[in-house]
Amino acid sequence: MHGTLEDRYGKKCPIQNSSQALRWKVASTAIMQVVHREHDGVEFKVVNELLALDEAYRGYYKEWLRELSLQRLAAAKLFPISQDLRFQSDAICREPQPRNTDAEEVLIGKYQLHYQIILGSNMTMSRGLSTIRVNLLSLRREYNKLDQSEPTPFILGDAFHKPIKFFMELAEELFNYFYSHYLKLDCYSRHLDPGDMDSLENYQNILQPREEFGDYLMHNLSYCQCLRPNPLCPELIKSTTKSSDLLDAKRRAQLSRCQRRVEKMKKKEEVKGIDSPKIEAFELNHLSSRLAQLREYQSVRGQDRTLVQRMIYALSPSLMPANYVSTSASVARSTNIVG
Repeated sequence: MHGTLEDRYGKKCPIQNSSQALRWKVASTAIMQVVHREHDGVEFKVVNELLALDEAYRGYYKEWLRELSLQRLAAAKLFPISQDLRFQSDAICREPQPRNTDAEEVLIGKYQLHYQIILGSNMTMSRGLSTIRVNLLSLRREYNKLDQSEPTPFILGDAFHKPIKFFMELAEELFNYFYSHYLKLDCYSRHLDPGDMDSLENYQNILQPREEFGDYLMHNLSYCQCLRPNPLCPELIKSTTKSSDLLDAKRRAQLSRCQRRVEKMKKKEEVKGIDSPKIEAFELNHLSSRLAQLREYQSVRGQDRTLVQRMIYALSPSLMPANYVSTSASVARSTNIVG
């Protein structure tokens, strides 16, 4: 949806009903209830537009300070680059330089990078002023509907409020200040040259902040301080871990410990599996050598043949014949027969 408004010179100004154009609106319902109780009709609309413009100026002032700070940093980066370019372009006198400088193409590329930051910052200021201009035209349209001849406290002022004409003139004065400052920045930025140090110094002087203007803006623009709610303290957000996260962390730690234990047990079993055949082979070799010694002893000592044979059968039961009967068993059997 599009429409037109007239500025102070009668020029038609197109307005687009977008989120950017309707950015600054009074959001506090309590404030509007107070305004509606004290004023009605056209006065209510004028105060409503004035409060919206007040918020717009305060928001733009903060943005304006941020952009000026950004441009000061960019201009500070441009200063040594301009010095190096001037030294390289000066063919008459070449003084010994305290440091190594880049090639001219590299310096120009760096200069262009920071120069684009300045141009982008100026474009941001221009968009903010376009939004304020929409609010200012809305305020002027409602203000022109007032009957200036009526001796009302809203027109003439009272012990608590200044005349509405004062705020109207102040709003236009603030817009002219911001807009003229933007035009000056835009004009001087277009005259910046990589080899011209004077133009850069002049631009840096324009970027210097003016603290007295901030006090003037913050203290004189408000129609009534009673309409402003008290600022709330920022909410303190404690960085606490959720209980579910703690439980998950404990569960993962337990699973990790169990996994390590299982891996250790597997390693022990593998070591045992590797060593057990070696042990069995060693025992078998030892047993075979022992049997060989006993057989040799049996052939040498015939009188102890029975004892040696029993020892062989004890070490290796597989060598025992099925009809073998030990001496003790035969003696016991004969004793039973005699008895």
